[in-house]
Amino acid sequence: MRQYIIRRLILIPVTLLFLSLIFFMMLRAIPGDTVDAIFAEDMASSLQAARAQQLREELGLTRPIHVQYLDWLGHMLRGDLGHSFRYNKPVTQVLKERWHPSFQLMILAVIGGVSIGIPLGVFSAYKQDTRVDYTLRMIAITGITLPVFVVAALLLILLVGIFGWMPEIGYVSFFEDPSRNMKKMAWPAIVLIVAASAPYMRLVRSEMLEVIREEYIRTARAKGLRDRLVVFRHALRNALLPVVTTTGLSIGGLISGTVITESVFEVPGLGRTIREAASSRDYAMLQSMVIAIGAAVMVINLLTDIAYGWIDPRIRYT
Repeated sequence: MRQYIIRRLILIPVTLLFLSLIFFMMLRAIPGDTVDAIFAEDMASSLQAARAQQLREELGLTRPIHVQYLDWLGHMLRGDLGHSFRYNKPVTQVLKERWHPSFQLMILAVIGGVSIGIPLGVFSAYKQDTRVDYTLRMIAITGITLPVFVVAALLLILLVGIFGWMPEIGYVSFFEDPSRNMKKMAWPAIVLIVAASAPYMRLVRSEMLEVIREEYIRTARAKGLRDRLVVFRHALRNALLPVVTTTGLSIGGLISGTVITESVFEVPGLGRTIREAASSRDYAMLQSMVIAIGAAVMVINLLTDIAYGWIDPRIRYT
């Protein structure tokens, strides 16, 4: 296990290097650049065109692309992520200010998704081929197929159009006002919980149906143990291993979900920052966000693999 973890830790910076190179090239391949976004409203006059060209030279955008990449990589390795033109701040300052709302949303989504999806999946398997099972399966399929922006729109239509009540939107730090923070964050969290809980329901149901057909489950029932004891003590633990995988993989989906959810509910988190940086072609911000998200996903995947061995001691890594 120790050698496996060391190899994975060595691969993380190598993978991030390739990720940064590919994304850097992709950004430069898209027509336009940061200067075009800055002068988007007025590029007709020759004076503005000259100023735009001068700014490109100052930013180094006229240099060969490999020189630009090596220069950015060198600054990044020294901890300098550059300056954001969209926010007129250093990128590191923007990230420090905006990671809290996204982190809170993802924590709420994972906790809510697990707390709702796993019990409903177990109950659906326990009530296999009944009306309850069919209803829960339909709900799970609907939650999986509906995009996040549709869930957010339906929630607002339900609250505003039907009940005539506009929920509080925006963001207040939990440390400033915990009560108001939860009132504002509850609605985007509900949207992400719907998206997160549906896969758990489907996965746990299918795994439970497979596990309860095993011989040791039949033996436990033959010994006279109650069904609920057999389901929750013996079957559920062996059905949870794929859930760990889903939890690790769902982080990437939650990050993409926050891009829409934070924009709809005006939460100043990393998801909204990605959208705003992309619309303004803020290269420094986008490149730093991709590296940060890539590193987070790889670390979470490593922790997920380590958790396998804790849940099932039979699993060994070489």
